[in-house]
Amino acid sequence: MHVQAFVDVLTVYCSDTRDAMELRISEAALRARVAELESALEGHELRARLAALEEKERQARSRADALEAARANAIVLVRIILYL
Repeated sequence: MHVQAFVDVLTVYCSDTRDAMELRISEAALRARVAELESALEGHELRARLAALEEKERQARSRADALEAARANAIVLVRIILYL
């Protein structure tokens, strides 16, 4: 009962209480939004890094395939030379 009376007095005579509460609510909402944006940015950066790594992997596989083809050609040439 006494607590309610204290809150009532503060609410009536001090507009700062409402302002402070509104500011706290606003601050909490802003902090949540910042966290959400940071998470989205992190996700975007991770997707970009993944795409870059996938491209590098594709290039490495392409080089490996070219080296394997060159190796196979070299083996064929060696066999031809040996049988001449």
